[in-house]
Amino acid sequence: LRYEWYTTSDAPDENPAFTADYGFSNSATLDGIGLLQPRLGFNYTVSDATELRGGLGLFSGGNPNVWLSNNYSNTNTLQTSVRGRDFGFTDGSRSLFDDDVVYLLTEDTAPVAGPGYGIPSELVEAARLGQGSNFEINYLDPDFVIPSEWKAALGMTHVTDNDVVFEADIIFSIFQDSAITLRGDLEETGEFTDAGYIIYESPRLDSFELTNADVDATAISISGTVSKAWDNGVQITAGYNFNDAEDVNPMTSAVAFSNYNNRAFTNPNEQVASTSDFNIEHRFTFDFRITREFFEGFETSFNAFGLIQSGTPFSLVFNDGPAPLDINSNDIFGFTPFLSDGNVLPIGAERNDQDGSWWSKVDVSIFQEIPSLKPGHSANVFLIIDNFTNLLNDEWGILEEVPFNTATLGDPNPEFRVGDASLWSMRIGINYRF
Repeated sequence: LRYEWYTTSDAPDENPAFTADYGFSNSATLDGIGLLQPRLGFNYTVSDATELRGGLGLFSGGNPNVWLSNNYSNTNTLQTSVRGRDFGFTDGSRSLFDDDVVYLLTEDTAPVAGPGYGIPSELVEAARLGQGSNFEINYLDPDFVIPSEWKAALGMTHVTDNDVVFEADIIFSIFQDSAITLRGDLEETGEFTDAGYIIYESPRLDSFELTNADVDATAISISGTVSKAWDNGVQITAGYNFNDAEDVNPMTSAVAFSNYNNRAFTNPNEQVASTSDFNIEHRFTFDFRITREFFEGFETSFNAFGLIQSGTPFSLVFNDGPAPLDINSNDIFGFTPFLSDGNVLPIGAERNDQDGSWWSKVDVSIFQEIPSLKPGHSANVFLIIDNFTNLLNDEWGILEEVPFNTATLGDPNPEFRVGDASLWSMRIGINYRF
C-alpha cells in the first residue's frame, strides 16, 4: 500500500467578483488531498528457462504539476491590463504627443516627460482602480481529486537451450480523473446550429477551470523482444511494440488557455476519450553491438541502434482559408469561446483519426577504453553519431509531423519537418571515472 498526501500553506488570492458569480471561491488548493494506492505484484518461476511476472495496482498519474500555478497568477486581483486604445490612442482621436496628455511614472533619467519615458495618466489611474480588461480567471475545481491510473501487467522471459532470450510484456491501463482544462463560464443553450454544433452562452465571468475528466481513457501496450549473445562479443536484439493509447485532453501546454485550445473537438467543452496525441502505434527496433579487445586489456565497443515507427496521429479540422474552408472556429458555435482557428472537427469525425508518416533512423557509437592514471580508475574515448542515416543521405532519417496534431481539411501537405530529430549530430569526447 502506498499513500500520497499533498499539503500547501499558500492559496490563490480570492476574487470577490468570482465568488459572487460562481457561488464558491477561486482559492481552492490541493491542501489535504490524498490518494491510497494498493498494489500487488508477483514473479513465478515456471522452470529454469521460463519466468512469469505481473501485477495489478493503482498509481497516481498525470499530476497537475505546473498547471496549478495558473490558479495563483491569474486571479484578476493582482493584475490588470490597460490598453491605450481604450482611451483613443489608436483610433486617431488622440495622440500620445497631444499637449493635454499628462505623463506619470516617468523614468528618472528621461530627458522629457513624454512617449517612451512615461505612461499617460488615464492608463495609470485605470490600472490603479482595476478598471482595465483582464484575461480569464483560472481556478481549481474545489472537488478536484488526484488523477490516477489502474495498471495491470503480465510478462514472460524464456531462455532457449541455445541461449536465445525471448521476452514479452503486456500492460493495460485505465486513466481515472485525468486532469483537464474546461471553460468554467460556458453553458449550453440546448440549441444547435444548422450544421449540428452546440450553441453556447457565457452568463458568468470568463474563466478556465482545472478539473477532472468525467470519462476514463485506456491504453494497452504489447511488446516483445528476442536477443542473442555470442562468446565472440556479438549481441543482437530485435523488438516490436504496439500501442493503443487514449486521452481526454492531451494537456500539451503549461498554461490553461493553450491546454483548452490546442486540440481538436466538435464541442470545446466536450469530454471524449480519443486516440492520444502521443500514441505511436507501431515501433520496430534493432540493436547490434560487438565488444572486442583489439588492444590487449582494453575493450572496443561498437553499437548500432535502428528504429522504424509509425507516425503521430492527427485530426482534420476547419480553418480560415480559401472557400469553401473559410470557416472561423469561433463563429461555428454562435459564441466566441476564445478559440484560435484550427480546432473544430467536422460533425461525425474523431480526434486523431488520421495517421502520420512513418519515421526510421540508425544511431551508431564507438567506445574505446584507454589507460587510466591510477588503479581503480577507468577511461575511454567515444564517437557517437545520432541519425547516422541522415549523415549518409540528407533525404534519409527525416521526421515529419503535423503541428499540434491538427491539419486543415483539404491541405495536401500538412506535415512539417521536425528540425532536431531530422538532422545528424556527432559527438567526440573522453570519459574519465575515478
